[in-house]
Amino acid sequence: MRTFDKRNFVDLESFLQCYVIAPIEESLDTFLRIYENTICDYMRSRNFQNLNDSSKTFLRAIRFLRHYKCHIRHKHISDRNNRRVLYEEILGLMASILQVIMNVHQLSAYDKRFLREMYLGTITPGFLIESQSLDKDFVYKLPQEFTNGTIIKEDFFPQGSKEDFTSSEVQNEARQLVIDGLLELYEGNLKAKFKTASHEAAVKKLQGAGAQASSQSSNYG
Repeated sequence: MRTFDKRNFVDLESFLQCYVIAPIEESLDTFLRIYENTICDYMRSRNFQNLNDSSKTFLRAIRFLRHYKCHIRHKHISDRNNRRVLYEEILGLMASILQVIMNVHQLSAYDKRFLREMYLGTITPGFLIESQSLDKDFVYKLPQEFTNGTIIKEDFFPQGSKEDFTSSEVQNEARQLVIDGLLELYEGNLKAKFKTASHEAAVKKLQGAGAQASSQSSNYG
């Protein structure tokens, strides 16, 4: 199984040519809302402690994106090179989280394109790599910039906790939280903006994936 990082998800050359922050900030809104709407309370519960390591890291990564959006951001990182590196890593992490959801439920490349547009914005997907290699099971290793305290001082990933997640090991319960958050965003904020039949069809596939994940969680619960 391959271990992925930002270079597997982000077209670094394209990003460096443009290097615009506003679209990435817009993409971060998705994960902020998912965390606050469906994940925050769950992570305080005993159920979170019962998850496997990949599932915990997966949800902690979304919590990190939320805190980055709210409390860190580029204004608090004085070194320009550090800021650029962080945004590259942020892009890779956001893409990997969405990729986990899309892969496990075997959504088509066509549907994935419209989901990326809805949840990452209309500009950010232009910085991402679309490759069939991403459709397979993968390990995503958190960048050391997020975990070793050199740039970001806050401890979002507890010492001794797993610093990667395997896409196929993220449990149904954790994936369902993310799917619920994505669907809630669509109904509340995105439906009026993305009105095409293709966008609606992609969301219906996501709803079907969510129903399947929920059923499987019930069977194991």
